[in-house]
Order: sequence, then structure tokens, then C-alpha cells
Amino acid sequence: MNEFFEFSKSDLTHPRFALIGWPPIIGSLTVWLEPYSSALFFVSFYGWWRLSQEYPHEKKWIEKARSRYHAMDYYSAVGVLRAKPRLMGYKAQFDSQSLNVRALLRAGEHLNAREEINAIKEDGLLRDEKDHLTVLRAEYYLTVGDFVLFNKEVEQWPEREITQSTEKTILKGVSLRESEKLSEAREILEQRISRESSPAFLSKLYNDLSNTEGLAGRPGNQKYHLQAAWIFWCRDPDLALIPVLPHNYAISLVKNGDLEKAETLVNEVWKVINKGEKAQVLAWHNFAVEVGREAGRKTWIQSAYNEFEEASKELTFSKSEKVTLRVTTLRMEFNDDILEDFNEYPERVRAIAHEIKVLSGPEQVSALIEVTQVLQQILGQRCANTRVERELIELLACCEKLLLERESIVDSQLTNLPPELVNKKQKWLSYRHEIEKIRIDKSTEFPELSFKRLFQGQRERAELYYEKGSHREALDAWVIICDEYVSYKMQVPEQWGKRLTEQHEELALYALERAEEILHKKTVMAGVEEKIIGLAEFQIKLRGDYQAAEEWLGRFDATEHSLNHSAKWLREKYKKISAQVTG
Repeated sequence: MNEFFEFSKSDLTHPRFALIGWPPIIGSLTVWLEPYSSALFFVSFYGWWRLSQEYPHEKKWIEKARSRYHAMDYYSAVGVLRAKPRLMGYKAQFDSQSLNVRALLRAGEHLNAREEINAIKEDGLLRDEKDHLTVLRAEYYLTVGDFVLFNKEVEQWPEREITQSTEKTILKGVSLRESEKLSEAREILEQRISRESSPAFLSKLYNDLSNTEGLAGRPGNQKYHLQAAWIFWCRDPDLALIPVLPHNYAISLVKNGDLEKAETLVNEVWKVINKGEKAQVLAWHNFAVEVGREAGRKTWIQSAYNEFEEASKELTFSKSEKVTLRVTTLRMEFNDDILEDFNEYPERVRAIAHEIKVLSGPEQVSALIEVTQVLQQILGQRCANTRVERELIELLACCEKLLLERESIVDSQLTNLPPELVNKKQKWLSYRHEIEKIRIDKSTEFPELSFKRLFQGQRERAELYYEKGSHREALDAWVIICDEYVSYKMQVPEQWGKRLTEQHEELALYALERAEEILHKKTVMAGVEEKIIGLAEFQIKLRGDYQAAEEWLGRFDATEHSLNHSAKWLREKYKKISAQVTG
């Protein structure tokens, strides 16, 4: 009993345990209360029962929120949990807070999730609740992107607890994979699979095992485990995993040439989702489009758009959701070459710019960033219709102006975000990056301040990732500094190029050193092959060191990564560098 409740001296003073401890104490100390001992016993028994039980109205309340959560309607789940019952015990309070944290994390509301998880008080919690809280904290740190605090939380768990808990096993597996301890990750996942019977948990375990085998360069095992994960997912579908588990399996099928099976899988997921739930329909649409892109099948992509359009007729979207959807659809339809009439683009962009005020300030910034990027893509390919091109240029200038007017929102977000909210911080640093690029493009004189902010901001991104344990993302950020320095130097006027060299070449060389340092320490090269080729390229462009470039190409060749599965531009870059180092 003490193992379960973990009583301490302070427990008797906590309201949750008062009905357990004080009636027997009072009864034993005051003999004259004997006639009331049965009542005291009843009060004490009731206290024991309420420690781990909920009233029917509490259960109904939490189950209603949990139902919305599993339907992927996270904001609705949060709304239900905010309407708290008048009478609520400690168990119901803890269960509702835990569910609220998860719903807020899934909704992308990391700051609110932080406030909610910090509001959970450990005093008065039962042992299993304290255990659940450590899992919740680990999930929170993992989701917000702080791998240092995530690993710190996970490392506190005894091995016995990990082997007895699927949730802890999955999180420990993530920690081991990020630390490149693939054999240990494989071992604990396989051990837990042998003890688990829940299809929902088995699908997650097998999916994580397939990820581990993929990093280890064992494609046969990876494929087997993905298939097992899919089988168990079908028995008890977790719809929030559509972008993960069905997606991974479908992409794997496409890469192995089994297009018919991949198409069938996409259709099977369509049958599973609730067509009346916006989030589920959107998740399926994005999943189906990505599979179609990977397969190079425009008919699949068009079918996904048609299904989504038909399902949307029965769905109700808020004003802000409609604007957000129009922005996303604009980008996707351009990338997928779905829009039949190119002349529609100006009118659609005008509609977005006109209605953008229904969004919150931060949402407006996100929407404007996305619209300007789409317009830049369109104009980069040049329009056949000069009138449309002229209109799009004007609209791009308008959107950039609107974005610059909202620069204070970006500054406010970067100032107020707590340090552990790494992913949110990185998002707003990327927005700051885009704003400085706009300023540079508009400048008629050397934009010294904008270049300084551009490179300093990117350095901050790289150092933040590294400090928080995301070394792969830090590698990407350091390489971006090299890439943008080289690109700007080639694009700007000669006089600007000289000043760029004087002020920022040192940082570009430092970034190259840091990227090399990270790659030298890595033992698992899966997923960083592109960066290895990038380092070979920058050895030549920044240092003129052809021997070092050849060594990095040698490291790429040692990974046995097939360029046949890579993008055309990467294959061409590899050939160009190879010719340079051998010529």
C-alpha cells in the first residue's frame, strides 16, 4: 500500500488525504466519540475510495474531452476541459490537466501547454499519477524541441520501470536513437513488443523499430517492421499517426516500386477517417498528396484534391480557418501543378490579402510569409501572361509591405518565448530571416544591418539547436549560413560582394568548421547524405580546398547511399564536384 500511495508526513495536511488520516486519529484519541466511530469509519473509507475513483459526471466530462481528442479535434477537447464541473476530485483534476496538456501540444499551442503542465502540483499525487506526470513532461519536452530536458527526464527512469511501460519504452527509444545508440534502442523495443498485446501500442512500437532499422541501414528489417506497424494500426487506428505511420509505409511501398499497394493503402486510410471531422480530412488529404508526389502520379494527386473538395462541402470552417486553408491550398496547388487556369492566381491572392485581418497577429505573419514565398516561386518560373506577371509582382510588393508592417509581432514573439520552446523559437527566427531577405532584395544601397541580422539570426538558430541537443538540425542551420553567404556573394554587385566578404566571410568559415565538427562526431549518416555533399561543395567555394572536398565525397560514397533515389539537382551537384576534384 505504501508503494502505491507513498505517504509522507505532509500528506496528512493535504486536503486529498484528510478524510483518510484524521477520522481514525481522532477516533482513537477520543474514546467518547465511540458512538460515532462507524460514521468516522465511513468518512475514512469514502476518502480512500475518492483517491482513485471519479464520480459519474466527472467520467462523462473527461470521456467527452477524450473523444474529441481522439477525433483530432484538439481545440474542441480543450474547450470541453475548460468547462469544469462544479464538484471535482483530485483524480479528475489531474486526468483533465494531463489530457489538456496533450491536446494543447497536438494543437501547436506550446506556450499554453507549458502553462498547463507547470500548473500541475506534485504534492498530493498518487504514485501512478507522479509516474504519469514524468511521462507527460518527457512528451512535452520532446514536442517543443528541447532534447536536453527530454533526455534529462528520461534518464531518471529506472530500467525496471522502462521495461514495464510501453510509453516509457517508446520515449527511451527516441532518446537512444537521437544519441545514435541504435542497438540499445532496438533491444528495448523488441523486448517490449514481446510483452505488449495492445494493437495501438504495438503499431507505435513497430513503427519506432522500423525507424531504428532505417537509421541502421537495414532496409529489409525496416520494411518488415513497417508492415507489422500497419497491420496493428488497422486493428486500432490512431488517426493522429496518419502523417507518420501510414505515411511511412506508403512511401516505403512507392520506393520499392509497389505502387498498386501504396494506392490501396491510401484508399484504406480514407475509409477509416470520419469525413465529418475537418482535421481528419485534412490529415488524409496531405498524406494522399505526398504519396502521389513521391509516386510521380498526378492522377493520384488530382484525386486527393477532388475527394477533399467534395468532403469540404459538408464541413463548416470558421473565417480564420477558411483563410488559412486558402493560403495552404494556394501553395499546394502551385507545387502540384493542379490549378488549371493560371490567371486565377492574382484574384486568389487578393482575396487572401483582403481577408487576412480575421486572423490573429501571429497567424497573419505566418500567412503572409507563406503567400510571399508562393508568389516568389511563381515569379521565379516566369509567367507566359505578362499582365498576370505584372499583377503578381504588385501583389508580392503588397504582401511584403503588409509583412514588414507586422515586424513588431515577430520581435514580440522572439522576446517572450521561454527558452525550452525551441521549435516555436525556431519558427519565429525563420520569419525574422525571411523579413531580412525581403529588406535585402528591396535595398538600393548595401543593406549592412539586414545582412548582419540575417547571418546573426541564422547563427542563433544553429547555436540554439546545438545547445538543446538537436545536432542534426544544428548541422542544417550551419550549412545554410555557408549556402546563403555563397549565394549572395554571387548575386550582389561587385562592391557589395567585397563588403559582404569583409563582414561575413569569417562567420561562413566558422559555420563550415562547426558543420564539419558535427559530421565528424556522427556515427549514423542516414539522413545527412545531402549535407555531406554540401560540405564538399563549400570546401571548394569557401576554402578552395579540393583535397578536403574529395575526402568528403569519399565519406559520402562510404555511406553506400544510392543517388538514384535522390533529387536530380543533388545528383548533378555530386557529378559537378566529382569533376572538379578529379579534373
